[in-house]
Amino acid sequence: MRALKILVIAMGALLVAGTLGLAFVILHRLSSKAPTTIAQIVSPHGHADLTLPAGSHLVGVTGVGDRLALHVQGAGGDAILLIDPTSGTILETLDVHQSLTVPQP
Repeated sequence: MRALKILVIAMGALLVAGTLGLAFVILHRLSSKAPTTIAQIVSPHGHADLTLPAGSHLVGVTGVGDRLALHVQGAGGDAILLIDPTSGTILETLDVHQSLTVPQP
């Protein structure tokens, strides 16, 4: 009978500890900074302008680390623009050229 009483008290203590732990995790996650959304990455100040050369168009956008990579296609060929989303400046331009020969293994 004594062992049963100790077991019931121990299980009750585990229930209380688990409930407090769960409440702590929920409160911690609610109070932490929310994850950055795509809209905040693209335009942290609410507005961004990007002027592409005439005859070119934007094919795709993806995040690369703390930068944005824009795939731009135009009459002169394809290019990848690496942009700093906080300032909107173009950090690097990568011109994409297709090889006319197939490399042999």
